[in-house]
Amino acid sequence: MKIDEKWIDLYRAIYGEKFNRVLTIGTKKEGFKNYNVRSIDQLSEYIEEYYPQKEFYMSLYNFDTDENILKWDRLQKEKYEEHSKKRYIMFRFKNDTTIIRQETEELNEIQKYMFIRRSINLGHDKKAFYELQKVYDLIKSLFNIEAVPLYTGFNEFYLFINLDEDLELENPSLTMYYLHKFIEDYCELETLNYERVDVFSQIIVIPGTQDSQSRLYAKIYGRDTQYHELIEYASKKDLIETYKVPQNQDSSSLRVLLEILDGEISKRITDDEVDVRSFDLNELFQEVRQA
Repeated sequence: MKIDEKWIDLYRAIYGEKFNRVLTIGTKKEGFKNYNVRSIDQLSEYIEEYYPQKEFYMSLYNFDTDENILKWDRLQKEKYEEHSKKRYIMFRFKNDTTIIRQETEELNEIQKYMFIRRSINLGHDKKAFYELQKVYDLIKSLFNIEAVPLYTGFNEFYLFINLDEDLELENPSLTMYYLHKFIEDYCELETLNYERVDVFSQIIVIPGTQDSQSRLYAKIYGRDTQYHELIEYASKKDLIETYKVPQNQDSSSLRVLLEILDGEISKRITDDEVDVRSFDLNELFQEVRQA
């Protein structure tokens, strides 16, 4: 299926023109297959071949290597951390679907779809939606950065920050962990999903992908979009033309904060016996505020 050029322009704004990423294509029923993609043109070819029958996911980070990253061991987290170009920060907000899973366990596919869509229409995804707005506003207030919200089509939201330069960190995964922990604590969040996320090897949905359970499309949207407007928008294949991904924003204040935080973490790692995820959050960020 030929993809509208507006979608290609959106992908170019998010991913750049050239890169080295993992592309995952498939469905939960039929399984998924991974591809190593190096350019927007190559990504477009795959999407046009398999859209809309398949779902599409891609690695959040571009990897600064000529290697085929499909050959990497997914358990070697250090390799992903080392080679990722740290130009992005992403927060994931995920609603609890326990009740939906229990209620749909005995239903057929059509009944399950109808139950999920009705649940979404009645507000199932609202908590994550509103918590994302809180973090968006905090980032805007503290750093004057407009983050980019994305709805995956069911149960999960992403909030991207596109930095103007790569982060240079000694402890990238730990620094991201404590940033999330601070945001979670400061904003009193319940849906922020980070404890078990491998930051630099994570695969995320591509905008335009149709969720197989809700049949809603993953969409980037504006901060002031209302919940019911988002669900209506996500029900259509069309790309909204008025929303543009912010480009070339000054993110120096955020980068400096993270680099100071990274330095404070380094001071606390004294030996292999230290529990690196048990540092006192107030003390850690008190040091950052005083720096």
